[in-house]
Amino acid sequence: MSTMTFNTLRAYKALEPRLGAESADALVSAIDDAFTELSSRHNGTLLLKKSKIREELRIEMKDELATKADMAKLQADMASLRGEIQADLAKLQGYVDARFEQVNTRFERLDKKLGRYTTMLSSSTKSHSASYVVPSKGKVVVCMSCLLLKKSGLGHGGQRQFEA
Repeated sequence: MSTMTFNTLRAYKALEPRLGAESADALVSAIDDAFTELSSRHNGTLLLKKSKIREELRIEMKDELATKADMAKLQADMASLRGEIQADLAKLQGYVDARFEQVNTRFERLDKKLGRYTTMLSSSTKSHSASYVVPSKGKVVVCMSCLLLKKSGLGHGGQRQFEA
C-alpha cells in the first residue's frame, strides 16, 4: 500500500477481520489504484480544460489587443491626420492674414480721411488745434459727426456753444 490515506486505512481496518489480511490488502490496494486512476484522469481533464481556456483567451486577446502592425497603421494614420490639420491650419492662417490685410487697408483709408477732416477742422477753427475741446464757459466744442454732416447739408456745422 503505497498511497494509503485515512479513508483507505479505515477501509483496510474494516475489511481485515472479515476477509483476512491478504484479501483486505489486495482489495484496498485495488480501490486505492482505482481512486488514483480516477484522480489522474480528473487531473488530466482539468489540464485539458485549462489549456483550452488558455487558448481561447489567447485568441480573444490576440483579436482584442493591438499588434505591432496595428500600431504602425495607427501611427501612419495619425501622421496623415497631422499633415491634414497642418494644411488646414495654413489655409486658415492665409485666410485670416488676407482678412486682416483688408481690415488694415480700410483702417488706413479711414485714418487718411480722418486726417483730412482734422486738417479741414483745424484750418476752419483758429481758436484750438485739437479736433475735440473739453467744454468750458464760452468755449467752442467741435462736433466731428456734425462736421461730417455739414458736408451733406445736415447738422449744425460742426460747432456748438455750451453754457457751463
